Amino acid sequence: MLNTQSYTFVRGEKKTVSDTAVPLTLLRRNRNRSGNRLEDLQELMKKGFSEIISVEYASRSVHDYDMLARKLPSVRFLLVDKDTGAGEQINMGIREAACQHVAVMWNDMRMQTPLNGAIMEVVRVNNAMCTVPVLHSCHDDLIPSVQIPVSNGRVIKTLPVPPLRSGMDTVFPFDYTGIYNKKIFESVGGYDSRIPSPYWQKMDLGFRTYLWGEKFSTSCGIRIFYISDFSQDDITPGADYRRFYLKNLAVKYNGDYGYLPKIRIFSYIVKSGEGLGTAIHRFRAAAEWVSENRFRFRLSSRAMIESWPQPE
Repeated sequence: MLNTQSYTFVRGEKKTVSDTAVPLTLLRRNRNRSGNRLEDLQELMKKGFSEIISVEYASRSVHDYDMLARKLPSVRFLLVDKDTGAGEQINMGIREAACQHVAVMWNDMRMQTPLNGAIMEVVRVNNAMCTVPVLHSCHDDLIPSVQIPVSNGRVIKTLPVPPLRSGMDTVFPFDYTGIYNKKIFESVGGYDSRIPSPYWQKMDLGFRTYLWGEKFSTSCGIRIFYISDFSQDDITPGADYRRFYLKNLAVKYNGDYGYLPKIRIFSYIVKSGEGLGTAIHRFRAAAEWVSENRFRFRLSSRAMIESWPQPE
């Protein structure tokens, strides 16, 4: 799943992780926001991260970033094409991270919690694929960032609720934001770059994480604030939903392994709205993927949803 597009890395002079810094890589992702990149990164360097990886669109020359990196020895620049999606950027950044835990944030966010050993102890105790922070809007409103899976028997969706306490499970990290465990993230395959929709891409990783026995866990001890407005995900089902469906919802679990029943190809052909050849090809590709990973499954999506802890 971690098949990635090509990218370029530009690094400063420092090649190793500082022994005095918190053992945490910051993966800083950029979206539309004006500001002084040098000053922003210099402020982040003061926070105490072991290293910072700044994801940049390769609109400037490598030489420009090389000059910038000389002024920022703890910063590495990950240069990607403009069509590289959010999940793919995270796959790349976590793959290159020197630390075993990676904090993923946007450049329009600010972490209010002091960066110290207490944060890493929370992450260690959680032992989750991703420890998800509490998020506040730029107007200081608490964001209902915990995603609870619900089903009416036909439609799967998520119900957003506020993070009421630490340890609440969430299907996926809101806006991709959280502290990822590199080892677990890579073991479950990361974000699927063939699902460009941010919502269904996060749903896919979220369901796969739980179906394979891992989790996302909320921590109220870590708080992050937006400094500008953010947009909501488009949750319209389409081709991305169908890939998510075949890899997760359509999989049966028999107590030993997961499998995609062959009989389901007929209903998929009828309901997908795809051409016959396309539908058959996609179903067979999904069935092959499920077969290759069959022993990773620990439960079915139905069991996952029915056993999900409900907020108090």
